[in-house]
Amino acid sequence: MFERIEVERRFVASELRIVEEDDGQTHIRGYGAVFNSRSEDLGGFIELIAPGAFAKTLQEADVRSLQNHDPNYVIGRSTAGTLTLREDDHGLYYDAIAPDTQWARDLIVSMRRGDMNQSSFGFRTVRDSWAADEERDVIIRTLHEVQLYDVGPVTFPAYPHTSSEARDRASAMATGTPPAPPEDGHPEGDGDEGEAQVSVDILRRRLDLLEAE
Repeated sequence: MFERIEVERRFVASELRIVEEDDGQTHIRGYGAVFNSRSEDLGGFIELIAPGAFAKTLQEADVRSLQNHDPNYVIGRSTAGTLTLREDDHGLYYDAIAPDTQWARDLIVSMRRGDMNQSSFGFRTVRDSWAADEERDVIIRTLHEVQLYDVGPVTFPAYPHTSSEARDRASAMATGTPPAPPEDGHPEGDGDEGEAQVSVDILRRRLDLLEAE
């Protein structure tokens, strides 16, 4: 049987640039992730990406740059030399060489018009940590290491998908119940890619109890 790994997706609103090089190649450049920047509410918790979270995966992974996470529209690929990735002080930077195809030319036109100006990346969590910020009544998840699958421009980001494991961990912290460990250390997909369904009311009651202790 094939192991089913649930892929999480996040987006970042950052500048995307189209650069025409002297050799005639068109580059799409931008940041797929920003370090130490708090996400919006992901359903009872918020998220931070720690510097170094991509360090190992950039050395090992075969990453694609995709339009709207669609594997039919590959802008570049790291093992093909058409996608360059690196970490810097700001976050995960990517540089993809667009193919000379009609859909890619259409993509570049849309980006130049400003119709597409955000990036997103798909990943699996390898190592994270959880903590309660009692002052702001919120649970904070910090991603310390991830396995990167894809990165690229998106038309408009949907509410970020979170893994079933992340939902379980947030719910466990909110209710004070120890989470069940994932089998074989890997989260399994539950077939539901919807938003996390953690009750903020339960979270706040739990934080009230912590403050009273």
